[in-house]
Amino acid sequence: MFRVVTYPPKEWLKIPFNRRLVNTINHAVDWDQVLEEGNYRIDLLVAAGRKSTCAERRQAKDAWIKQFSANPRPSKINLPLASLFGPQRDAAVQHAITESFINILSELFFKSLPNVVDSDDEALMKNYLVGLSLSLAHYRLEQGKYPDKLTELMPQYIGKVIDDFFVEEPLHYERQGTGYLLYSVGKNGKDDGGHEYRDIVFHAPSISMKPKPPPGGGGFQ
Repeated sequence: MFRVVTYPPKEWLKIPFNRRLVNTINHAVDWDQVLEEGNYRIDLLVAAGRKSTCAERRQAKDAWIKQFSANPRPSKINLPLASLFGPQRDAAVQHAITESFINILSELFFKSLPNVVDSDDEALMKNYLVGLSLSLAHYRLEQGKYPDKLTELMPQYIGKVIDDFFVEEPLHYERQGTGYLLYSVGKNGKDDGGHEYRDIVFHAPSISMKPKPPPGGGGFQ
């Protein structure tokens, strides 16, 4: 029995370009199976990103990583790279070579793909905080100050204040002088006190509530 040697991706990249090698690999690998497996893995990850809640999306993403990234499927046939130059008519050999290439391509292209799910959730949270900040600005324009609680925005300035969907708890909001600090705990699910890089933060600094006179000191008319 033989077992295909799964070369680390960097080792494959060190192999100089050889047209004969490329042609031999093209004949030895079942590329239809490679593409079908790749599409299957991507479809599962897309389905994970379409779950209705952040918790469900992260659970499905973690299951995807466990299935495809943490424990790549071992190949069952040992075949040195040099043997690719020989005729490959054994279906078991071709299958093992194809499995090896699936694992190599997964390591090269799919390793960071699950991060897309977290990035999408972060983008959605940032967009919501921007919209919430506009409601806060509208409130301040009419009331002369920011609200003490986000719930004071409802229903005149916003229909409903949603929870931080990373932890399904209320967003963090606190008045700071004449400004405020608003943030989500982000993908790590931990409250880092509004840390600029670990939380998703929207900060309105304290500013003077009095309008500045126009240049020249002429005052307001």
